[in-house]
Amino acid sequence: RASRVISRKMAPLAEAAGRVGAGELDFAVGSTNVREVNDVLAAMDAMRASLAESLEARWAAERGQREQVASLAHDLKTPLTVLRANADFVAEELEDEKDADLAAAARDIAGGVERLDGYVRLLIEASRGSGGAERAPMRPAELCEQVLAEAAQIARARGVTLDAATGP
Repeated sequence: RASRVISRKMAPLAEAAGRVGAGELDFAVGSTNVREVNDVLAAMDAMRASLAESLEARWAAERGQREQVASLAHDLKTPLTVLRANADFVAEELEDEKDADLAAAARDIAGGVERLDGYVRLLIEASRGSGGAERAPMRPAELCEQVLAEAAQIARARGVTLDAATGP
């Protein structure tokens, strides 16, 4: 009989602990007619309110950070678009000329801008919460070709010839 009475008096405490444990923080903590249990319930209510406030502040900070990243990403899109258009124009104009190195450099610039634009799109998606790390199948040979192409661009920009190939 005594254990049932104690259990009944402690029920609001168990309920509050269960709700906080489940992540529910927007509720009123109950009370009993036992002063000591009410003291614990009051402490638990203060803890619940503090946790809710802390989480709200954290979520607000994360929202602000996502908004800043989205704003920065959008601000980057315009100059990247201008760079891409100008690099494409220069590459097209140089194709008619005899300076293949400059044409290749302009194509490298356009390719780099295209990659940067892809990163900006990823930033925008991530700031909206719609992006994420996705696994995409890739053949090792494709990866090696991409790395070699980027290394060749860097080498060409420094006046170095890179002679490498993938394959057996």
